[in-house]
Amino acid sequence: MKKKLPFILILLILISLPFIFNNPYYLNIIITFGVFSIFALSLNFIVGYIGEISFGHAAFFGLGAYFTTLINQSLEFPYFISLLLALVLTGFVGMCVGFLSLRLQGVHFAIITLAFAEVFRLIILNLTDITRGAMGLSVSSPIIPFTQTSLTDPMIYYYFVCLLLVGVIYFIKFTLRTPFGRGILAIKEGSLLASSIGIHVSKYKIIAFTISAIIAGLAGALYAPFVGIITPDLLSVHYTTEALLMVIVGGKGFLLGPLFGAFIFTVIPEFLWMSPEVQLLVFGIILVLSIKFMPKGIANLIKVISTKMQKDKEPKQHLKSSMEKEKEVS
Repeated sequence: MKKKLPFILILLILISLPFIFNNPYYLNIIITFGVFSIFALSLNFIVGYIGEISFGHAAFFGLGAYFTTLINQSLEFPYFISLLLALVLTGFVGMCVGFLSLRLQGVHFAIITLAFAEVFRLIILNLTDITRGAMGLSVSSPIIPFTQTSLTDPMIYYYFVCLLLVGVIYFIKFTLRTPFGRGILAIKEGSLLASSIGIHVSKYKIIAFTISAIIAGLAGALYAPFVGIITPDLLSVHYTTEALLMVIVGGKGFLLGPLFGAFIFTVIPEFLWMSPEVQLLVFGIILVLSIKFMPKGIANLIKVISTKMQKDKEPKQHLKSSMEKEKEVS
């Protein structure tokens, strides 16, 4: 029960937030937090569990947005079918990129993923007949099936994003408990060690990268109707850097770490009314302080404090039980 407590607490907070902040502006901030939490979770799947840094992860974020919009508006497929098809296409692209990139490691892998992202960005930029290039695509608001209600109504979209966020968290949690999940965690400890116990390292890495790409594509698909317009900049390194900061500050390799990072980098600046210039300065300071004093992130700090509190409680509980036994004897 104690292990489930953080998830139950987060679920209750997510359900109650619209009633606490019953204002479209605040709901939009929280929706942004939800979308970027999903994006950061996707990157954490590679950085935290495989141990490789992808500088091109924004490519899948942007492709998810473009695929969903083009299938929905150009091919006139229903939104939810468009979303599913977009995730399949993004996953296929992720699998291809993973197959070509994951033969490399470390900085070489990071650079080649960045190169792929730039290639995709330039393709979208130059396919002006389909994507309208730098002008971007206007994204219409999806309608909930069998109703006339817009899905992007702040209250409805908030719960829709939260539902998917919780779904992604539980999917990752479940995946890590499977033999495949234990396999990718073994790869993080060392590829040679993983190979020696019968793990097909390349295969596991490609599957993990594909899953990560699909989750990033989901975040992009959710972001598109929310902002109302998509441009090739969605595939730029700027978005990857933001997600990477969320993972590092929040705690890489921790399931809920990216959520802490996403909260710091999406919610706090809006509530403090920071200008973009001030945001960059504050983000830089946060990153430096985090690396200096919390190298394993906020999630690890919470874990350490929680463990220490638990250890402090144990002697008291032992003393209490001993006193009760003495009373019974006397």
